[in-house]
Amino acid sequence: MKTVIFLILFISINLNATIFGVDNRADISKVKSQKIREMARSIPALVQKKFLKSLNEEEFSIETRSYIKDLGFCSDEKFVKNQGLLANCSAFLIGEKIIGTAAHCFDDNMDMGIDDYAVVFDYVADEKGNGPKVIRKENVYYIKKFVKQEYEWVTFKDYAVLELTKEVSDRDPLKVSVGRRVETKTPLFILGYPLGLPLKYQPSGKVDSVDHKINSFRHQLDTYSVNSGSAVFNAETKEIVGIHVRGTGFNYKKDKEADCNRWGKGNPSKDWGEANFIDLIL
Repeated sequence: MKTVIFLILFISINLNATIFGVDNRADISKVKSQKIREMARSIPALVQKKFLKSLNEEEFSIETRSYIKDLGFCSDEKFVKNQGLLANCSAFLIGEKIIGTAAHCFDDNMDMGIDDYAVVFDYVADEKGNGPKVIRKENVYYIKKFVKQEYEWVTFKDYAVLELTKEVSDRDPLKVSVGRRVETKTPLFILGYPLGLPLKYQPSGKVDSVDHKINSFRHQLDTYSVNSGSAVFNAETKEIVGIHVRGTGFNYKKDKEADCNRWGKGNPSKDWGEANFIDLIL
């Protein structure tokens, strides 16, 4: 029963998105750019504390879910065989004690308030594609308070800025674009935790349209639930230009012949992902 409840919470709080074209999501260990690998160190996952169990003075063991056993994925689908489901939302470091994410990641009534979460850095797969079994305690932080938070459906604002209980001294805050909102055709990439996987890098996106009335721009980056709160970057300047907050499509779809699920694929003519402009958090 606990597994079922977890999965319902996990999937329902974040709006879906999907893969567009070729699935080129990559583990950070496979990314050649040293700049992006370093930036990825400042991308934490929001993880419910109850899935971290103290193992010793230095490590937590982690209680992950299986994409194959718990979500019915086909065993030959990308990532699912060797990686577990842990993250509940994505976030990004923008100050020594400050992170940004999506406001809808938080709900006190669903055990997803600031006191229910740990902020976990380095939830990443190794060079062989295996997800971690433990998390070092030095990479786990906790939330002190909201600095800013807006979540409403008139102007479609969906962002949160939070202060941690202590400084993150071994990672650099990410650069945020200021002074001008991103425009159409701007090249993009995203760093986050699609459907709770260890951290992924997804390049080759662009701004498809902007709508200042709802403080957002649309894109066709490959994203899923739990990419909510991910930093969307200008691929040229490496600055954060948006916070991924919603999208259309499906997390996964049934392969009736194989009797298992496969990653959802988007229809480029009608599906989209959407990000709030980053200036909302400033």
